[in-house]
Amino acid sequence: MFTIDTCTVYNFHLPDKPGILLTFANRLRTADIPLKALWAQGKSKVDARIRCIPERDPQFLDFAKSAELELFEEIVVYITANDSGGEFLKLLERIASANININEMQAVNIAGETGWMIWTDEEQVEPLIESIR
Repeated sequence: MFTIDTCTVYNFHLPDKPGILLTFANRLRTADIPLKALWAQGKSKVDARIRCIPERDPQFLDFAKSAELELFEEIVVYITANDSGGEFLKLLERIASANININEMQAVNIAGETGWMIWTDEEQVEPLIESIR
């Protein structure tokens, strides 16, 4: 059985320099802004792409505005299941049967529970969710 949720992922850029992510994390801590997820990817020698899912969107949006971050929002479908074997294949079979293209997928398994984050085109989010139910 799959559990399904959607989350807003906020994308922005920070300078790609040593210590910048630490400075950013300290600013989040000072502002009492917890994150559910964070990705940091150096894209060039100039900018790093940061993606995050905050615990509280309105608070993060206020912080981003004061920090003058140029945000781009995405919707991600977050799916979890107790993985007793074969859940990944079942998930992919349902998505493929609905003819939905996956733009990006990330997964983690901790203590027998797997969580998948799936990005697809915005108009495919609801059909993706329905295909998994």
